[in-house]
Amino acid sequence: MANRSEKWLFTWVNRFKTGEEEWYRSQSNAPKKHGRKTCKDSESAIVTIRKALMEGNEHESKYLGVGADAIQYRMGKLGYSNGDTPSPSTIKRIVKRHGLKVNTRERYKRVKSKKRYTILNPIKVNEMHQMDFVGPRFIKGYGAVSSLNLIDVVSNRVHIEQYDTRSTDNIIDFLILFWRNNPIPRYLQVDNGMYFIGDFKYPRGFSRFLRFCLCAGVEVVFINPKSPWMNGCIENFNGWFNVTFWTKEAFANLEDMHVKSPHFVGQYNDLSAWKNRNKSLEQINPVRILNYSLKIPLEKLPLTKGRIHFYGVKIRLDF
Repeated sequence: MANRSEKWLFTWVNRFKTGEEEWYRSQSNAPKKHGRKTCKDSESAIVTIRKALMEGNEHESKYLGVGADAIQYRMGKLGYSNGDTPSPSTIKRIVKRHGLKVNTRERYKRVKSKKRYTILNPIKVNEMHQMDFVGPRFIKGYGAVSSLNLIDVVSNRVHIEQYDTRSTDNIIDFLILFWRNNPIPRYLQVDNGMYFIGDFKYPRGFSRFLRFCLCAGVEVVFINPKSPWMNGCIENFNGWFNVTFWTKEAFANLEDMHVKSPHFVGQYNDLSAWKNRNKSLEQINPVRILNYSLKIPLEKLPLTKGRIHFYGVKIRLDF
C-alpha cells in the first residue's frame, strides 16, 4: 500500500463493496459517453443533402458539387446553426459510413518547377485576376464554343462568358464590359496563348490585348510556357467548370449556354463568399472602374506607359 493515494484506496474499496465477482480486474478508461456524437437529425440531413447534390436536380444547389463544404453551406441555408453543423471531417465520415462516397482521390503528379503557382503573391481583393480560355468544346448539332473564364485570386470570385471563337476581339469586349461594372485589377495573369501575346505575322509587336491592358493601367503577367500550375486558381476553376457545368448540362446552342451560365456563376460565387466568411479580406486601394464615357480607339490602340511581366522578368515601358 506504500505510495498509494487515498483516492486510489477508496476506488478499490468501492469496487469491492459492489459484490461483483471480478471487482479486482482493471477496467477500461475509455469515456462512457461521447459528448460530441452527431445527433440523428443532423446525420439524416447530411445524408439527404448529399443525395440531392449527387442527383443535381435542385435549382438551389445544382452547381455546388458534392463536397463537405457544399453540405455545410446547404445546411446553413436550410436554417441549421453552426453548433448543429458538423465539421468537414465528420461529414466525410458520415458520407463514407452511408456508402455515398463517389469520387476517388487523384494521384499527386510531380512537376519540375518549385514555383508552382504564381509569380506574385497577392493578399488583397482585385489585386490579381487570372484569365483563361476553356475549349473549344463541341455542342452536338451546333458546333464549337469556348468559355472565357476570369477569377480573382484572393476572393475566388469568378466571371465567365462564352463565344464561338477564341479571339482578341472577344477578350477585349469581355474585359471592357467587366471592368465597367467591376474593379480593375493591378495584375492580370494569363498563359501564352496567341490571342494574348499577338500573332505570327508581327511576332515582335505588342498585341491589341496588351495595348488595351496598358491603356487601362493593368500589368499583364505571362506565366512560363507549358506551366499551367502557375495559373493554379483559374485552372482549378476550369476543372470545376468542366465537372459541375459542362458535363452536367445538355446545351442546345451558344445562347442556351448564355442563359444557364449566370446561375452557375452565381452559385459558385455564393459558395466562395461563404467559404471566406471568417476572413477579413481587404480591397485593393484605390478602386478603379472603367469609365463609360471613356473613348477607347480599339482599331488603333496606342502604346501606353506601363509594365508587362514575362516569366518573372518585369518590362517597363516609358514614353
